[in-house]
Amino acid sequence: MALRHQVIRIAQNSVENLQHGWFAVRNRSPSEIKEGVSLKERHAKERQFFATSPWDALRGDRVGIPALSGFLAQLLYEHIRREFPAVVAEIEQHCQSLQAEVEKLGPPRQSTMEQRQYLTQISSRYQKKKADYLRGVYGDNLSPDDPLKLRMHIRDLNDAFAKRMSTKGHTRAFRRTDDKMDPEYHLGTTETSTIYDWIRTSYLESRGCELPGCVNPAVIENLFRQQTANWRDIAKEHLAKVNSAVNEFLTAIFGQLVIDPTVQYQLRTHLLPMLEDSNMQAHRTLEDTLEDERGGILQTVNHYFAENLTKAREDRVLSRLRKMGFHEGHAMPVNLPELTKALRLGNDEQTVYDIHDILKAYYKVAIKRFNDEVVTGVVERSWLGQHGFVDIFDPEFVGALSDEEVASIAAENFSTTNTRSELREKLRRFEEARRIAKSI
Repeated sequence: MALRHQVIRIAQNSVENLQHGWFAVRNRSPSEIKEGVSLKERHAKERQFFATSPWDALRGDRVGIPALSGFLAQLLYEHIRREFPAVVAEIEQHCQSLQAEVEKLGPPRQSTMEQRQYLTQISSRYQKKKADYLRGVYGDNLSPDDPLKLRMHIRDLNDAFAKRMSTKGHTRAFRRTDDKMDPEYHLGTTETSTIYDWIRTSYLESRGCELPGCVNPAVIENLFRQQTANWRDIAKEHLAKVNSAVNEFLTAIFGQLVIDPTVQYQLRTHLLPMLEDSNMQAHRTLEDTLEDERGGILQTVNHYFAENLTKAREDRVLSRLRKMGFHEGHAMPVNLPELTKALRLGNDEQTVYDIHDILKAYYKVAIKRFNDEVVTGVVERSWLGQHGFVDIFDPEFVGALSDEEVASIAAENFSTTNTRSELREKLRRFEEARRIAKSI
């Protein structure tokens, strides 16, 4: 009897206090289990049991399976009600995430029409992204050296090309009019002979039927070709770097626009021969440019040539006067015949200096012209400009592909089809859950 009273005190939450209190229930006896007592009969026996002493001292809403079930249902309901907004938000997040994954896969690509539409959509997005990247509109999500920053990389390569041309484009270092090394053309190596020695040798070896003191017109042309012998290799190295940057851009932009790795690979495989065509065209254009600059007669309408040449001749006279002791702001008696005699040079020496100054003045004009032509007429035209390689992949290009080419690029494999089906089924279930949640 004492044990029963102890159990009753526990059930009344007087011994071990619990937040939600205690419930007392009556289990079926072994004989009842053996006899197969129904659930209805079991509940009736339970009510009779708790109606007898001392169990009738317990609260009626705290005894029996029905009371416990009702309490737990209410407790669960209150818990769900507290957490329900978070559950709905999580369902919505799953719906959006799954929808985005389905959209990344694009529409089904079983038929030729579906495949062509798929490629057309990719090409349209490609054109927009490409235009942004070539304008320098990169966004904040790209790393400093991301291959997608194509315009930045090409600008850097063009700058490096121009710098290398200025330091390594010439085979001989030009000198200043005071006969000192011109730091702008210093090659970083010790010369065994000066450019004047080289010019003198070429001039003497090229003399023909011209009058003494005159120059064979072919001399300056030959000297210019020798002085610019490095241009071809420097420019070809530049084109190789540009082609590599464009190739990396192609890989990166398809990786960004196309989720299916097979389509990425097939697109690159289809376009790479065209990249090689552009590369070959760039080299042909470079050879034409080199022939224009180095193969024909030397000519320019740039007024800087005449201005630089005139200034060089004036500076040479001033340099010789300074060597004689003349300086600006200092008056001294002058013997004009002696002065004229001192300023006069021998025919060969004067010719060597003239050739040097003509060659230097023309080289300054020609190298700037050549650099600009490589940047705009070769690089921009072949790769980046209108009708250049990066401009090729557009909806019109896709429309011109044969059905076989379209299928080879965009046909959907089993893995992609299966992935789309699984994602759509998951999305359907979450959308149904969202519908039910919003109706509550």
